[in-house]
Amino acid sequence: MSLPRSTREMINVDAPLVSRGNLKPGDLLFFSTRGKKSVVSHAAIYAGNQQFIHSSSRRGGVRIDSLDDA
Repeated sequence: MSLPRSTREMINVDAPLVSRGNLKPGDLLFFSTRGKKSVVSHAAIYAGNQQFIHSSSRRGGVRIDSLDDA
């Protein structure tokens, strides 16, 4: 599967939605980081064990964080 570069374009790709309980490593995650839950502004990759990999310029580049803290 090829994916567009931007988060805004990625959310328009026709792909199945997966519930949080059914996530598998490699699944893409989309977040709203600007206070509006209806606006997706960030993407990450699920790593397993409730953790995800993403890049955060405010927090020093590529990071692994917990979904419990997201």
